[in-house]
Amino acid sequence: MNFFTQLENRIEVKGTLLCIGLDPSITIESSGSIADTIFDYNKKIIEQTAEYTLCYKPNIAFYEQYGSEGIRALEKTLTFIPEEIPVILDAKRSDIGNTAKAYAKSVFGHFKADAVTLNPYMGRESIQPFLDWNDKGCFLLCRTSNPGAAEIQFLQTMRHKGETPEKLYIRVAKLAEALGPANGIVVAGNDPESLRSVRAVCPDVWILAPGIGAQGGTISDAIINGAREDGKGIIPVVVRHIIEDADPGKKAKEYHEAIGKALEEKKKIKSSGMSQKQLRKKNLIKRIIQHGCFKVGTFTLKSGDLSPFYIDLRRLISDPVLLSEVADAYCELLAPLVYSRVAAIPVASVPVGTAICLKTGEPMIYPRIPVKKHGSGAPIDGEYTAGETVVLVDDLISAGVSKAEALEVLRAEKLVVKDLVVFIERGTRGRKELEQYGVTLHAYTTIQEILEVLKEMNGVTEAEMKAINDFLTQ
Repeated sequence: MNFFTQLENRIEVKGTLLCIGLDPSITIESSGSIADTIFDYNKKIIEQTAEYTLCYKPNIAFYEQYGSEGIRALEKTLTFIPEEIPVILDAKRSDIGNTAKAYAKSVFGHFKADAVTLNPYMGRESIQPFLDWNDKGCFLLCRTSNPGAAEIQFLQTMRHKGETPEKLYIRVAKLAEALGPANGIVVAGNDPESLRSVRAVCPDVWILAPGIGAQGGTISDAIINGAREDGKGIIPVVVRHIIEDADPGKKAKEYHEAIGKALEEKKKIKSSGMSQKQLRKKNLIKRIIQHGCFKVGTFTLKSGDLSPFYIDLRRLISDPVLLSEVADAYCELLAPLVYSRVAAIPVASVPVGTAICLKTGEPMIYPRIPVKKHGSGAPIDGEYTAGETVVLVDDLISAGVSKAEALEVLRAEKLVVKDLVVFIERGTRGRKELEQYGVTLHAYTTIQEILEVLKEMNGVTEAEMKAINDFLTQ
Protein backbone atom coordinates (compact mmCIF):
# COMPACT_ATOMS: atom_id res chain seq x y z
CA MET A 1 0.00 0.00 0.00
CA ASN A 2 1.54 3.34 -1.02
CA PHE A 3 1.48 6.49 1.07
CA PHE A 4 -1.38 8.27 -0.67
CA THR A 5 -3.55 5.14 -0.52
CA GLN A 6 -2.83 5.09 3.22
CA LEU A 7 -4.08 8.68 3.42
CA GLU A 8 -7.26 7.87 1.51
CA ASN A 9 -7.98 4.88 3.76
CA ARG A 10 -7.36 6.88 6.92
CA ILE A 11 -9.71 9.63 5.70
CA GLU A 12 -12.45 7.09 5.01
CA VAL A 13 -12.10 5.58 8.50
CA LYS A 14 -11.61 8.74 10.59
CA GLY A 15 -12.98 11.52 8.38
CA THR A 16 -10.09 13.80 9.21
CA LEU A 17 -7.54 15.76 7.17
CA LEU A 18 -5.55 17.13 10.13
CA CYS A 19 -1.77 16.81 10.23
CA ILE A 20 -0.05 17.59 13.53
CA GLY A 21 3.57 18.67 13.58
CA LEU A 22 5.70 16.98 16.24
CA ASP A 23 8.26 19.76 16.71
CA PRO A 24 9.12 19.66 20.41
CA SER A 25 10.32 22.96 21.81
CA ILE A 26 11.06 22.08 25.40
CA THR A 27 13.44 22.88 28.20
CA ILE A 28 15.90 20.05 28.78
CA GLU A 29 16.92 19.63 32.41
CA SER A 30 20.61 19.01 33.12
CA SER A 31 19.77 15.67 34.71
CA GLY A 32 17.93 12.86 33.01
CA SER A 33 17.84 11.55 29.46
CA ILE A 34 17.26 14.07 26.66
CA ALA A 35 15.83 11.30 24.48
CA ASP A 36 13.36 10.24 27.16
CA THR A 37 12.28 13.83 27.87
CA ILE A 38 11.52 14.51 24.20
CA PHE A 39 9.83 11.13 23.72
CA ASP A 40 7.62 11.60 26.79
CA TYR A 41 6.56 15.01 25.44
CA ASN A 42 5.66 13.52 22.04
CA LYS A 43 4.02 10.44 23.56
CA LYS A 44 1.56 12.59 25.50
CA ILE A 45 0.61 14.53 22.36
CA ILE A 46 0.17 11.38 20.26
CA GLU A 47 -1.96 9.65 22.89
CA GLN A 48 -4.28 12.66 23.16
CA THR A 49 -4.53 13.56 19.45
CA ALA A 50 -4.34 10.28 17.48
CA GLU A 51 -8.12 10.01 17.19
CA TYR A 52 -8.31 13.28 15.22
CA THR A 53 -5.12 12.95 13.20
CA LEU A 54 -4.69 11.98 9.57
CA CYS A 55 -0.89 11.97 9.84
CA TYR A 56 2.00 13.28 11.95
CA LYS A 57 4.84 15.44 10.67
CA PRO A 58 8.01 15.58 12.80
CA ASN A 59 10.53 18.18 11.63
CA ILE A 60 13.92 16.49 11.83
CA ALA A 61 15.71 19.71 12.85
CA PHE A 62 14.02 19.67 16.26
CA TYR A 63 15.70 16.31 16.93
CA GLU A 64 19.05 16.80 15.20
CA GLN A 65 19.77 19.82 17.41
CA TYR A 66 20.24 17.41 20.34
CA GLY A 67 22.62 15.11 18.49
CA SER A 68 22.40 11.36 18.99
CA GLU A 69 19.97 11.76 21.91
CA GLY A 70 17.60 13.73 19.69
CA ILE A 71 17.82 11.11 16.94
CA ARG A 72 17.06 8.40 19.49
CA ALA A 73 14.01 10.41 20.59
CA LEU A 74 12.84 10.62 16.98
CA GLU A 75 13.31 6.88 16.50
CA LYS A 76 11.31 6.11 19.66
CA THR A 77 8.58 8.55 18.57
CA LEU A 78 8.27 7.03 15.10
CA THR A 79 8.02 3.55 16.61
CA PHE A 80 5.30 4.69 19.03
CA ILE A 81 3.04 6.28 16.40
CA PRO A 82 0.23 3.78 15.58
CA GLU A 83 0.92 1.86 12.38
CA GLU A 84 -2.33 3.02 10.75
CA ILE A 85 -1.29 6.70 11.02
CA PRO A 86 1.12 7.75 8.25
CA VAL A 87 4.21 9.83 9.04
CA ILE A 88 5.69 12.64 6.93
CA LEU A 89 9.31 13.35 7.90
CA ASP A 90 9.86 17.05 7.34
CA ALA A 91 13.51 16.94 6.25
CA LYS A 92 13.55 19.19 3.14
CA ARG A 93 16.36 17.10 1.62
CA SER A 94 18.06 18.03 -1.65
CA ASP A 95 21.12 16.63 -3.40
CA ILE A 96 22.08 14.47 -6.37
CA GLY A 97 23.63 11.11 -7.14
CA ASN A 98 24.77 8.86 -4.32
CA THR A 99 24.16 11.60 -1.75
CA ALA A 100 20.48 11.77 -2.66
CA LYS A 101 20.28 7.97 -2.55
CA ALA A 102 21.82 8.03 0.92
CA TYR A 103 19.31 10.63 2.10
CA ALA A 104 16.45 8.51 0.72
CA LYS A 105 17.80 5.40 2.45
CA SER A 106 18.03 7.33 5.72
CA VAL A 107 14.48 8.69 5.54
CA PHE A 108 12.72 5.61 4.21
CA GLY A 109 15.10 2.79 5.14
CA HIS A 110 16.32 3.78 8.60
CA PHE A 111 13.57 6.02 9.95
CA LYS A 112 10.88 4.17 7.95
CA ALA A 113 8.92 7.36 7.30
CA ASP A 114 5.98 7.08 4.90
CA ALA A 115 6.70 10.38 3.15
CA VAL A 116 9.23 13.20 3.11
CA THR A 117 9.49 16.89 2.20
CA LEU A 118 12.04 17.70 -0.51
CA ASN A 119 13.64 20.87 -1.88
CA PRO A 120 13.33 20.60 -5.69
CA TYR A 121 15.84 23.38 -6.47
CA MET A 122 18.38 20.94 -7.94
CA GLY A 123 15.88 19.45 -10.38
CA ARG A 124 14.52 16.00 -11.18
CA GLU A 125 17.67 14.02 -10.40
CA SER A 126 17.56 15.25 -6.79
CA ILE A 127 14.02 13.85 -6.45
CA GLN A 128 14.29 10.56 -8.35
CA PRO A 129 16.16 8.56 -5.66
CA PHE A 130 13.20 9.16 -3.34
CA LEU A 131 10.67 8.26 -6.04
CA ASP A 132 12.46 4.93 -6.47
CA TRP A 133 10.92 3.91 -3.15
CA ASN A 134 7.62 3.10 -4.85
CA ASP A 135 5.42 2.86 -1.76
CA LYS A 136 6.55 6.19 -0.32
CA GLY A 137 5.37 9.78 -0.83
CA CYS A 138 7.27 12.97 -1.63
CA PHE A 139 6.17 16.58 -1.04
CA LEU A 140 8.11 19.18 -3.05
CA LEU A 141 8.54 22.63 -1.52
CA CYS A 142 6.42 24.86 -3.73
CA ARG A 143 5.07 27.94 -1.92
CA THR A 144 6.35 27.99 1.65
CA SER A 145 4.70 29.78 4.58
CA ASN A 146 7.50 32.20 5.53
CA PRO A 147 7.07 35.90 4.58
CA GLY A 148 10.37 36.09 2.67
CA ALA A 149 9.48 33.16 0.38
CA ALA A 150 8.14 35.52 -2.29
CA GLU A 151 11.67 36.78 -3.03
CA ILE A 152 12.37 33.58 -4.95
CA GLN A 153 9.11 31.66 -5.27
CA PHE A 154 7.25 34.55 -6.94
CA LEU A 155 9.93 35.11 -9.59
CA GLN A 156 8.50 35.05 -13.11
CA THR A 157 10.05 32.23 -15.13
CA MET A 158 10.22 31.09 -18.76
CA ARG A 159 11.91 27.91 -20.01
CA HIS A 160 11.65 28.87 -23.68
CA LYS A 161 11.57 32.18 -25.49
CA GLY A 162 8.03 33.27 -26.25
CA GLU A 163 6.45 31.35 -23.37
CA THR A 164 4.00 33.13 -21.12
CA PRO A 165 5.91 33.84 -17.88
CA GLU A 166 4.67 32.11 -14.74
CA LYS A 167 5.66 32.28 -11.10
CA LEU A 168 8.34 29.83 -10.03
CA TYR A 169 6.12 28.09 -7.49
CA ILE A 170 3.55 27.35 -10.21
CA ARG A 171 6.28 25.73 -12.32
CA VAL A 172 7.29 23.58 -9.32
CA ALA A 173 3.65 22.50 -8.88
CA LYS A 174 3.51 21.43 -12.51
CA LEU A 175 6.81 19.57 -12.14
CA ALA A 176 5.45 17.62 -9.17
CA GLU A 177 2.36 16.66 -11.12
CA ALA A 178 4.46 15.62 -14.13
CA LEU A 179 6.63 13.36 -11.96
CA GLY A 180 3.66 11.17 -11.17
CA PRO A 181 1.05 10.37 -8.51
CA ALA A 182 3.64 9.62 -5.80
CA ASN A 183 4.26 13.35 -5.48
CA GLY A 184 2.59 16.09 -3.51
CA ILE A 185 3.57 19.71 -2.94
CA VAL A 186 3.99 22.05 0.01
CA VAL A 187 1.84 25.18 -0.33
CA ALA A 188 1.42 27.70 2.47
CA GLY A 189 -1.86 27.35 4.32
CA ASN A 190 -1.61 31.03 5.21
CA ASP A 191 -1.65 32.09 1.53
CA PRO A 192 -5.16 31.45 0.12
CA GLU A 193 -4.29 33.05 -3.23
CA SER A 194 -1.39 30.64 -3.84
CA LEU A 195 -3.54 27.68 -2.80
CA ARG A 196 -6.19 28.73 -5.33
CA SER A 197 -3.59 29.25 -8.05
CA VAL A 198 -1.98 25.85 -7.51
CA ARG A 199 -5.29 24.01 -7.31
CA ALA A 200 -6.37 25.67 -10.58
CA VAL A 201 -3.37 24.28 -12.51
CA CYS A 202 -3.06 20.98 -10.59
CA PRO A 203 -6.62 19.81 -9.78
CA ASP A 204 -5.57 16.38 -8.46
CA VAL A 205 -2.26 16.89 -6.64
CA TRP A 206 -2.00 16.41 -2.87
CA ILE A 207 -1.12 19.62 -0.99
CA LEU A 208 0.65 19.73 2.38
CA ALA A 209 -0.42 23.08 3.84
CA PRO A 210 1.65 24.39 6.80
CA GLY A 211 1.19 27.84 8.30
CA ILE A 212 -2.16 27.18 10.02
CA GLY A 213 -2.67 28.74 13.43
CA ALA A 214 0.43 30.48 14.78
CA GLN A 215 1.50 31.69 11.31
CA GLY A 216 -1.88 33.23 10.56
CA GLY A 217 -3.49 30.65 8.28
CA THR A 218 -7.03 29.42 8.90
CA ILE A 219 -8.53 25.98 8.34
CA SER A 220 -11.42 27.52 6.43
CA ASP A 221 -9.19 29.31 3.91
CA ALA A 222 -6.95 26.28 3.45
CA ILE A 223 -9.83 23.86 2.85
CA ILE A 224 -11.96 26.12 0.66
CA ASN A 225 -9.06 27.15 -1.55
CA GLY A 226 -6.92 24.03 -1.49
CA ALA A 227 -9.15 20.96 -1.21
CA ARG A 228 -10.06 18.98 -4.31
CA GLU A 229 -13.66 18.71 -5.51
CA ASP A 230 -13.96 15.43 -3.58
CA GLY A 231 -13.04 17.21 -0.33
CA LYS A 232 -9.63 15.54 -0.14
CA GLY A 233 -6.23 16.39 -1.60
CA ILE A 234 -5.14 18.78 1.15
CA ILE A 235 -3.38 18.17 4.47
CA PRO A 236 -3.60 21.25 6.72
CA VAL A 237 -0.71 21.27 9.21
CA VAL A 238 -1.04 22.66 12.73
CA VAL A 239 1.91 22.64 15.10
CA ARG A 240 2.22 25.12 17.97
CA HIS A 241 -1.50 25.78 18.45
CA ILE A 242 -1.92 22.09 19.31
CA ILE A 243 1.32 20.80 20.82
CA GLU A 244 1.81 23.86 23.07
CA ASP A 245 -1.81 23.92 24.25
CA ALA A 246 -2.60 22.86 27.81
CA ASP A 247 -5.02 20.28 26.36
CA PRO A 248 -3.65 19.08 22.97
CA GLY A 249 -6.47 16.57 22.53
CA LYS A 250 -9.18 19.18 22.94
CA LYS A 251 -7.42 21.58 20.59
CA ALA A 252 -6.92 18.84 17.97
CA LYS A 253 -10.64 18.05 18.19
CA GLU A 254 -11.45 21.74 17.61
CA TYR A 255 -9.32 21.80 14.46
CA HIS A 256 -10.85 18.49 13.31
CA GLU A 257 -14.33 19.97 13.71
CA ALA A 258 -13.25 23.16 11.94
CA ILE A 259 -12.16 21.02 8.97
CA GLY A 260 -15.62 19.43 8.86
CA LYS A 261 -17.30 22.85 8.86
CA ALA A 262 -14.97 24.11 6.14
CA LEU A 263 -15.78 21.09 3.95
CA GLU A 264 -19.51 21.79 4.43
CA GLU A 265 -18.88 25.40 3.53
CA LYS A 266 -17.09 24.31 0.37
CA LYS A 267 -20.09 22.14 -0.58
CA LYS A 268 -22.43 25.11 -0.06
CA ILE A 269 -20.29 27.18 -2.42
CA LYS A 270 -20.67 24.55 -5.12
CA SER A 271 -24.43 24.06 -4.64
CA SER A 272 -25.28 27.76 -4.28
CA GLY A 273 -23.59 28.78 -7.50
CA MET A 274 -21.64 31.38 -5.52
CA SER A 275 -18.01 31.48 -6.53
CA GLN A 276 -15.28 30.88 -3.96
CA LYS A 277 -14.22 34.47 -4.47
CA GLN A 278 -17.71 35.79 -3.68
CA LEU A 279 -18.05 33.63 -0.58
CA ARG A 280 -14.58 34.59 0.61
CA LYS A 281 -15.48 38.26 0.29
CA LYS A 282 -18.73 37.76 2.19
CA ASN A 283 -16.96 35.93 5.03
CA LEU A 284 -14.25 38.58 5.24
CA ILE A 285 -16.83 41.37 5.43
CA LYS A 286 -18.59 39.46 8.20
CA ARG A 287 -15.35 39.20 10.17
CA ILE A 288 -14.63 42.91 9.65
CA ILE A 289 -18.04 43.71 11.13
CA GLN A 290 -17.57 41.29 14.04
CA HIS A 291 -14.21 42.90 14.83
CA GLY A 292 -15.89 46.30 15.24
CA CYS A 293 -14.47 47.89 12.08
CA PHE A 294 -17.99 48.89 10.94
CA LYS A 295 -20.39 50.36 13.48
CA VAL A 296 -23.93 51.67 13.31
CA GLY A 297 -24.97 54.64 15.50
CA THR A 298 -24.35 58.37 15.52
CA PHE A 299 -20.79 59.52 14.90
CA THR A 300 -19.16 62.90 14.35
CA LEU A 301 -16.88 62.88 11.31
CA LYS A 302 -13.72 64.93 10.82
CA SER A 303 -15.77 67.34 8.69
CA GLY A 304 -18.16 67.91 11.61
CA ASP A 305 -21.02 66.08 9.88
CA LEU A 306 -23.02 63.47 11.78
CA SER A 307 -22.89 60.00 10.25
CA PRO A 308 -25.18 57.01 11.02
CA PHE A 309 -22.24 54.63 10.60
CA TYR A 310 -18.50 54.62 11.21
CA ILE A 311 -15.65 52.71 9.55
CA ASP A 312 -12.47 52.12 11.54
CA LEU A 313 -10.02 49.74 9.85
CA ARG A 314 -7.29 50.84 12.27
CA ARG A 315 -8.71 48.20 14.61
CA LEU A 316 -7.19 45.54 12.34
CA ILE A 317 -3.83 45.95 14.08
CA SER A 318 -5.30 44.14 17.11
CA ASP A 319 -6.02 40.97 15.09
CA PRO A 320 -2.96 39.80 13.09
CA VAL A 321 -4.90 36.98 11.43
CA LEU A 322 -7.66 39.29 10.21
CA LEU A 323 -5.08 41.87 9.13
CA SER A 324 -3.39 39.16 7.08
CA GLU A 325 -6.68 38.22 5.41
CA VAL A 326 -7.42 41.85 4.57
CA ALA A 327 -3.93 42.09 3.07
CA ASP A 328 -4.80 39.05 0.91
CA ALA A 329 -7.81 40.97 -0.38
CA TYR A 330 -5.59 43.89 -1.36
CA CYS A 331 -3.15 41.48 -3.03
CA GLU A 332 -5.95 40.26 -5.31
CA LEU A 333 -6.48 43.80 -6.54
CA LEU A 334 -2.77 44.52 -6.84
CA ALA A 335 -1.93 41.35 -8.82
CA PRO A 336 -2.69 42.72 -12.33
CA LEU A 337 -1.21 46.19 -11.68
CA VAL A 338 2.27 47.24 -12.75
CA TYR A 339 4.28 49.11 -10.10
CA SER A 340 7.63 49.16 -8.29
CA ARG A 341 6.54 50.13 -4.77
CA VAL A 342 3.51 50.38 -2.53
CA ALA A 343 2.79 53.89 -1.21
CA ALA A 344 0.60 53.74 1.91
CA ILE A 345 -1.32 56.83 3.01
CA PRO A 346 -0.78 57.42 6.74
CA VAL A 347 -2.01 56.58 9.24
CA ALA A 348 -4.69 53.92 8.82
CA SER A 349 -3.23 52.20 5.76
CA VAL A 350 0.39 51.91 6.97
CA PRO A 351 -0.19 48.63 8.90
CA VAL A 352 -2.16 47.22 5.96
CA GLY A 353 0.54 48.34 3.53
CA THR A 354 3.17 46.63 5.66
CA ALA A 355 1.14 43.39 5.73
CA ILE A 356 0.74 43.55 1.95
CA CYS A 357 4.46 43.99 1.37
CA LEU A 358 5.34 41.14 3.72
CA LYS A 359 3.24 38.92 1.46
CA THR A 360 4.39 40.23 -1.91
CA GLY A 361 8.02 40.95 -1.03
CA GLU A 362 7.70 44.43 -2.56
CA PRO A 363 9.03 47.59 -0.87
CA MET A 364 6.83 50.23 0.75
CA ILE A 365 7.05 53.99 1.18
CA TYR A 366 4.65 56.53 2.62
CA PRO A 367 4.30 60.30 2.16
CA ARG A 368 4.65 62.44 5.27
CA ILE A 369 1.38 64.36 5.60
CA PRO A 370 1.88 67.14 6.37
CA VAL A 371 5.55 67.25 5.41
CA LYS A 372 7.61 67.54 8.61
CA LYS A 373 10.41 70.07 8.92
CA HIS A 374 12.11 68.37 11.87
CA GLY A 375 14.44 65.39 11.59
CA SER A 376 15.52 64.66 8.03
CA GLY A 377 12.71 66.76 6.62
CA ALA A 378 12.17 64.12 3.93
CA PRO A 379 8.74 64.36 2.25
CA ILE A 380 8.60 60.56 1.89
CA ASP A 381 9.72 57.85 4.30
CA GLY A 382 11.43 54.89 2.64
CA GLU A 383 13.70 54.43 -0.36
CA TYR A 384 12.56 55.28 -3.88
CA THR A 385 13.87 56.50 -7.24
CA ALA A 386 12.41 59.31 -9.29
CA GLY A 387 10.48 57.98 -12.27
CA GLU A 388 9.28 54.81 -10.52
CA THR A 389 5.62 53.85 -10.66
CA VAL A 390 4.03 53.44 -7.23
CA VAL A 391 0.57 52.21 -6.34
CA LEU A 392 -1.29 54.21 -3.70
CA VAL A 393 -2.94 52.21 -0.90
CA ASP A 394 -5.52 53.45 1.61
CA ASP A 395 -8.25 51.98 3.80
CA LEU A 396 -11.27 53.63 2.16
CA ILE A 397 -12.35 56.47 -0.08
CA SER A 398 -15.19 58.95 0.19
CA ALA A 399 -13.91 61.80 -1.96
CA GLY A 400 -11.03 62.02 -4.41
CA VAL A 401 -9.81 65.31 -2.98
CA SER A 402 -9.02 63.49 0.26
CA LYS A 403 -6.15 61.74 -1.57
CA ALA A 404 -4.90 64.89 -3.29
CA GLU A 405 -2.34 65.73 -0.62
CA ALA A 406 -0.67 62.32 -0.87
CA LEU A 407 -0.66 62.54 -4.67
CA GLU A 408 0.91 65.99 -4.51
CA VAL A 409 3.76 64.81 -2.24
CA LEU A 410 4.50 61.72 -4.34
CA ARG A 411 4.33 63.46 -7.69
CA ALA A 412 6.48 66.33 -6.45
CA GLU A 413 9.21 63.71 -5.96
CA LYS A 414 8.80 62.62 -9.63
CA LEU A 415 6.99 59.37 -8.75
CA VAL A 416 4.32 58.09 -11.13
CA VAL A 417 0.93 57.32 -9.55
CA LYS A 418 -1.76 55.77 -11.75
CA ASP A 419 -3.74 53.57 -9.33
CA LEU A 420 -5.29 53.73 -5.88
CA VAL A 421 -6.29 50.52 -4.08
CA VAL A 422 -8.69 50.68 -1.13
CA PHE A 423 -10.64 48.15 0.90
CA ILE A 424 -13.93 50.08 1.01
CA GLU A 425 -15.46 52.42 -1.56
CA ARG A 426 -17.87 54.64 0.33
CA GLY A 427 -19.72 56.01 -2.73
CA THR A 428 -19.24 56.92 -6.40
CA ARG A 429 -17.95 60.44 -5.79
CA GLY A 430 -14.38 59.39 -5.01
CA ARG A 431 -14.02 57.32 -8.18
CA LYS A 432 -15.18 60.20 -10.38
CA GLU A 433 -12.96 62.77 -8.67
CA LEU A 434 -9.89 60.54 -8.89
CA GLU A 435 -10.28 60.42 -12.66
CA GLN A 436 -9.58 64.17 -12.68
CA TYR A 437 -6.21 63.39 -11.08
CA GLY A 438 -5.45 60.69 -13.66
CA VAL A 439 -5.85 57.91 -11.06
CA THR A 440 -7.89 54.70 -11.42
CA LEU A 441 -9.67 53.40 -8.31
CA HIS A 442 -9.65 49.69 -7.37
CA ALA A 443 -11.91 48.81 -4.40
CA TYR A 444 -12.38 45.43 -2.76
CA THR A 445 -15.90 46.12 -1.49
CA THR A 446 -18.53 48.84 -1.13
CA ILE A 447 -20.75 50.19 1.63
CA GLN A 448 -23.71 48.56 -0.10
CA GLU A 449 -22.10 45.10 0.06
CA ILE A 450 -21.25 45.62 3.72
CA LEU A 451 -24.85 46.63 4.48
CA GLU A 452 -26.17 43.50 2.75
CA VAL A 453 -24.00 41.29 4.97
CA LEU A 454 -24.89 43.35 8.06
CA LYS A 455 -28.58 42.86 7.31
CA GLU A 456 -28.12 39.08 6.98
CA MET A 457 -26.38 39.15 10.38
CA ASN A 458 -29.37 41.05 11.86
CA GLY A 459 -26.92 43.78 12.77
CA VAL A 460 -29.04 46.71 11.56
CA THR A 461 -32.70 47.71 11.92
CA GLU A 462 -34.89 48.95 9.06
CA ALA A 463 -34.80 52.45 10.54
CA GLU A 464 -30.99 52.39 10.75
CA MET A 465 -30.75 51.08 7.21
CA LYS A 466 -32.97 53.92 5.96
CA ALA A 467 -30.86 56.49 7.81
CA ILE A 468 -27.66 55.09 6.26
CA ASN A 469 -29.11 55.02 2.75
CA ASP A 470 -30.45 58.59 3.15
CA PHE A 471 -27.02 59.72 4.36
CA LEU A 472 -25.26 58.07 1.42
CA THR A 473 -27.72 59.62 -1.04
CA GLN A 474 -27.07 63.06 0.42
